[in-house]
Amino acid sequence: MNLCNTIKGMCCYRDSDKKPQMTGYDTDTCDYNASDTDDLGKWLEDTIVSPSMDQQPESRKDRTPGTWIEIRLFISSTFVDTHAERDIIIRRVIPSINRKLADKFIRVIPVDLRWGVTAEESMNCFKIQKTCLNHIDKCRGTPNWTPWFLGLRTQRYGWVQDEYMNSKGFEQPGYFDWLDKMDELNRGISITSLECMHAAKIPKTLSPKPTVFFYEREIIETGRQKIPDNMRWIFDFEFVDKEIEDPELKFQYELDEAGASRKEKDRNNLNDFLKSQDHIVYRNYTSMYSHAKITTKKEGAKSYGIGYTRELQYFQEKVQADLFDAIVENYEQVDNSLMDKYEFEMIQHENSISDKASLFVGRKDLIQAASKFLQRQGKANRTMIMHGEPGCGKSGLLAAVAHQAIEDYRTVGHFVFVHVVDCCPGSADLDVFLRRLNANLRSFRRSLGESNLGHNPPSASSDLKNEHHDLINESANKYPDKKFIVIIDAVNQFHSSMWAWDMWWLNNQDAPNNLKFLISTLNEENGTLTNAREMCPVAVCLPVLEMRPEDLKDIIRGRLAKFNKKLTEDDTPLLGNQMKLLIHKSTSPLYLIAACEALRRFGVFEKVTEYLKSLPTTVPDLFEFLLDEWSNEYGKNFVQDVAGMICVSKNGLLENEIHDILSFKERQYGITYEANFSRIYDSLAPFLAAGGGGYLRFFHDQLKFAVSRKFLNPDLERETHDLLDKFYLSVINTQYAEVPETKPMAYHKHALNQLVYHQSKAHVPGEPMDFLKDSLRNIYFLRERMMAGQQQELDEEYELISKQCSDKEELQALADWRSFSQLYCARIKEFDGFALNMAKNQAKSSYVRKDVSLLSINSSGLYPLHWENTPNDIDPMIVKYESGGKAISASKVGSVVAIAGSQSQFLHLSSGEVIHRVNAAASAILISDDGEKVLAGCDNGVVRVYDVSTGNLDLECVECLGECIVFVHWTEELIIAATGSPEGAISWNSNTTPSKILVANRTDGSTVRSWITGEPAFHSCFSSSLEMIFTSHKGIIIGWNLDGQEIVRQSSNLGSVVYSLASHGTEDIILSGSNDHIIREWKISKESKMMNLVNEVSDSTSSGWAYGGNWSVSYDHTGNRILSTEPHSQSLRIYHKNGSLLNELRGHQDCINNISLVNDGTGVVTCDRSNMSILWKLPGSTVGESKMDESKREKLDDKVLWCAFNPDGSKYVTAAEGILRIFDTNTQTVEHTNIETCNHYCLNGQWMPDGKHFVVIIDSIWVGWFDCELQLVSKIMCFETNDSSCTDIAVSPDGTKVVISDCRNSASESSAAAIIDSSDIFNPFKCQVVSDYGARMFACDINQGGELLAISGHAGTVVYNLHTLERQYSFSSGCFSVKFKSDDKLLYESDHRLHLYDPQKDQDIATYNGHVDKVNEACFLNNEKMIMSAGSDGTMRLYDTSTGKNVYGFFSHQAQGYNSFSVHPNEKLIIAADENRILYVLNTEDERTRMRK
Repeated sequence: MNLCNTIKGMCCYRDSDKKPQMTGYDTDTCDYNASDTDDLGKWLEDTIVSPSMDQQPESRKDRTPGTWIEIRLFISSTFVDTHAERDIIIRRVIPSINRKLADKFIRVIPVDLRWGVTAEESMNCFKIQKTCLNHIDKCRGTPNWTPWFLGLRTQRYGWVQDEYMNSKGFEQPGYFDWLDKMDELNRGISITSLECMHAAKIPKTLSPKPTVFFYEREIIETGRQKIPDNMRWIFDFEFVDKEIEDPELKFQYELDEAGASRKEKDRNNLNDFLKSQDHIVYRNYTSMYSHAKITTKKEGAKSYGIGYTRELQYFQEKVQADLFDAIVENYEQVDNSLMDKYEFEMIQHENSISDKASLFVGRKDLIQAASKFLQRQGKANRTMIMHGEPGCGKSGLLAAVAHQAIEDYRTVGHFVFVHVVDCCPGSADLDVFLRRLNANLRSFRRSLGESNLGHNPPSASSDLKNEHHDLINESANKYPDKKFIVIIDAVNQFHSSMWAWDMWWLNNQDAPNNLKFLISTLNEENGTLTNAREMCPVAVCLPVLEMRPEDLKDIIRGRLAKFNKKLTEDDTPLLGNQMKLLIHKSTSPLYLIAACEALRRFGVFEKVTEYLKSLPTTVPDLFEFLLDEWSNEYGKNFVQDVAGMICVSKNGLLENEIHDILSFKERQYGITYEANFSRIYDSLAPFLAAGGGGYLRFFHDQLKFAVSRKFLNPDLERETHDLLDKFYLSVINTQYAEVPETKPMAYHKHALNQLVYHQSKAHVPGEPMDFLKDSLRNIYFLRERMMAGQQQELDEEYELISKQCSDKEELQALADWRSFSQLYCARIKEFDGFALNMAKNQAKSSYVRKDVSLLSINSSGLYPLHWENTPNDIDPMIVKYESGGKAISASKVGSVVAIAGSQSQFLHLSSGEVIHRVNAAASAILISDDGEKVLAGCDNGVVRVYDVSTGNLDLECVECLGECIVFVHWTEELIIAATGSPEGAISWNSNTTPSKILVANRTDGSTVRSWITGEPAFHSCFSSSLEMIFTSHKGIIIGWNLDGQEIVRQSSNLGSVVYSLASHGTEDIILSGSNDHIIREWKISKESKMMNLVNEVSDSTSSGWAYGGNWSVSYDHTGNRILSTEPHSQSLRIYHKNGSLLNELRGHQDCINNISLVNDGTGVVTCDRSNMSILWKLPGSTVGESKMDESKREKLDDKVLWCAFNPDGSKYVTAAEGILRIFDTNTQTVEHTNIETCNHYCLNGQWMPDGKHFVVIIDSIWVGWFDCELQLVSKIMCFETNDSSCTDIAVSPDGTKVVISDCRNSASESSAAAIIDSSDIFNPFKCQVVSDYGARMFACDINQGGELLAISGHAGTVVYNLHTLERQYSFSSGCFSVKFKSDDKLLYESDHRLHLYDPQKDQDIATYNGHVDKVNEACFLNNEKMIMSAGSDGTMRLYDTSTGKNVYGFFSHQAQGYNSFSVHPNEKLIIAADENRILYVLNTEDERTRMRK
């Protein structure tokens, strides 16, 4: 028979380098040469190949979507000479492959035993064979495939075995029949060769692609790149047939006069055999010598060393390509992207349930109790809580119940949902659970015919939380004949985010009886059991206690049967009753499982009884016993480090991550471990949970406790945290650049979430926190956290570190960075490449700016923009909340803020995360002193109390007041509420209903008393010192005692409407705010029933609005300063009691409704009537503070509505209401001011082409021309009706025509555009009028040719011939901005977006997205390649004209809506004016660049 042809006929794939002729075969026939009777090649062909089998590769392995495949890759070689190759495989190839395979749910785990041979094993052939060859078997993709095996073939041979273990000594004896025939060879074969033979043995079934790979090395030596003679022995064949004469080298080679050549020939024959096999990939590669070193020097004996080669790029590329291609071809590729995300997650959770249920035994009584719970209806059968101590078997029990519920209920049309915490990525996040449940409910209902119900849950976590109870209750109510069963395992292991441990997400009191929750939890962890009972007071609690003896025996039998082992169960004379002995030790299922794992590794059956007697009797002690065994086997330091790292990790470690940490420590500390994680993993695996996408952590706290007790004294624990701190920083800081040059590691996000935790644990109290410069005070760290969606965790870390910090400077730095992270999170997510730019644009005194001062920014010409005139002091804004409302309250304890509005919300004070939304339209709100309850006064007259942690309604007052409640308060025993105008200050003309006051019992909501005030009210307050309620009315304040008796009434010196009231914290004084802009202090005498005016503060405003005045007033924390708001300024004003205006806090974009103090001594929260609330830090106060200096007051009042550079850029003009200024561009100083003109709220203007004059709106119907000294040259009335209002101005290129657009309020359809002849600016006259537009106009522009006029507004965009006023074309879109391009295309604003319209094509050719409010101004830059815009959303943006891409955005948290901007002719300087009275001077060059110039 032609053997070569036989082999090829059996195996149908080939992808190797060209194979040479085999030693011992005729080159023509490949027949065996009988002269070499002891040839290894012939023996291998007869023993390993099994040519009688007719094999074809089988098809790819089927994949279950959502399940991970772990490929364990055994790496085989001689150790001392292949360190470089192994490092490349471990540190480069496998991580790269794993990144590529992550979305395919496949990962490669290296089995690298280069340090895996213990001292005992190195002296025992049987033990080393058992260790290595058993590991190879664990690397098989399926039992019938060849293993995943990578062999490195070099000149060395390896440790020769002088005896061979019988096949029965291995875990899988059927694979080792060839080893029983080794005696036929009558000589020793190296352990490395045995590994290769075992891997090469053709299995019963071929995988679709080879899984066995060999790479044979040739070291190229040229010139000086030669191996030194004294180091050559590291790389050479190690056996010689005659003694080496060199005394230093003679011991480095093993003298074997009779067998050296035979061993070398065996090595070569094995290589040739491997090359000849079509089911193996065999490649050759070259390398060059790098270096070598002696690790153990011995005189007169063999020394030990290691060697490295280099130039291994080809090797790396081939290994990576071979492995990746084989993995992809061998496993069916499930395109998870095409699969429904939630269906995919469901498979993972239910696979976990199936796995656990398959191992479950006993507990029939508990199974029956749970089954009855699911069957029964009734309020007492809506929630079941399985609880017990760690290791009692809760998860297995719940898995069995869930598995049965799926079979019993889902198969007949009921809804069954299962969630197993920590079974797959994200499963420990409550957000993921809620999202999954929401999506599955929607899918279930759609399957029942509700086609109009959307597929997807709400995108925002806050909306998801708000919808949770409504959706589950609605679903169960809608289908009363269906059961809705929700089963969650290990709720105590949820992460703390979204207040998961409060258990608010369980059944609430409104849940229907067919909605059932079944959960498992520990008795004592994170308060989940206690909180679950509080949330569901009538829940069925099912304690999981000790198992029955027979069940315990089943656990032991089942576990040991997996390893072909069992215990005696009779009282045999020699061994005794081993089963009884073990159960007598402990009845804990966890203990028995751990004991079975110890028995699995114990090999002498005759000594099992003795071994069992030696086992401790408690779970922690047993784990310490196991730690000792592992330490003896793998090395104490190694076990200590591995177990310690897992123990102290924040939420687990990836297996590849552990490999990298160990390698990192070896490099950092110059140590070499006796083993690696691949070996110890087999021992640890039964006690590890691989949750959150494979993050390994101790599943049971007893093992964690045992590790901590045995290994981790305080110093070592801190050292371990320090190691992990350094490791994670080394992973993260590769991204510390504006544009990182390398891709992040596969576990980059996990590293981000770990770093600060380990920094805090490694920190020695009292020492400086310099490490924060690498994390919480590092802009790139913040950027990476935000891009990873870890904002809430980041805020919690600021809180954590701040509590540990004692240095005032560091505390202030943390406060600055924390505020920055909240205020800029959304912007950094949008423009992550410009995070550093945002940090550098902070106030000069900000630690954010100081910490990034030395970092350089890459410039792209027009961007990024650098804020040149940044303020010196940090502004007091801390947090912005994206919710406005009618009232706001902050907790005195905890960190919660509540906002009343159409839907009331509870938010985290510092991060702004929404905790809960409740369906209560309210106008009054108050958080209890302990921060646990919220009192809400609803618009329908109902008073409600909500639980902050759950969002549940706790109490509703019995009496409904029937009108909008505008004030709520509570004492220790009472609830107080008062009604008033639902529209607040802007309803005093229509507010005619007398207000009511309610005093109710705080415990049960029953009415103590209620009464009608007799007058329509606007607000109320309660004085604790007086125990009186005060109500404000039209020109009246009334004071009442709690019995409903009127005590005082004041009707003079009040203004016509009293909008707001506030009481002093300690004195018998109240504040009032009225529509006359005077804040008054009143001293109350209860005995004399008098209100005496003791102080007045004038809070003047330039607003003539009928509803102007002090909408809200308050004392500060000291009672020495007065806080007020009024609608025109949209600011929070701080007054000293002497009337001095101390400060004005700006940032709101609408009228502020309410002020509430934060009980930290400095904080205050405000809410406006639109979509914003703000947390402020009040500036410090000093008794007798002087009035704000006039320059500061003047600047605050300078609300610039229009600004523009003159044509040569030497000057720029600003126009505010009532103020014109001319600035020198170079010095940024004011040259001229005119405060007697421009008295209009809508200002706009244009420079004339001569650069010496400009035209500007100076009144609602007038425009005027000014020179550069702000002297009025001329003016003209544009419109004859007072209903008109000038909105925009356009000037023709030659300056002869000026167009003014008009917005009429009453007769909007008559809005017109006036065309002024400005040939002589000293004598301008109206020459034409555009009267056919037909709606309000907001923007106009003239093209560069001077013949076309564009008008945009409510009627869309219309283009006219400027000379004849004939319509040229029009389209329906447009509104607040319009600009001609040089080719007459039109850039216009519509629906908060910019569009570029091509009149030739009659369509938009580009759209520019990004703004979320109207775009007020836009212009072309860089030869019209770019577009700059500014909008009412407080952002400036830069777009690529051709692509529409938003390439840059300038953001300042202080910015409100931008009114105007102008670009210097050199396009390096920009000025921009916003509603916050800030004129931004922006430069395309940073400060350091400008200083160098």
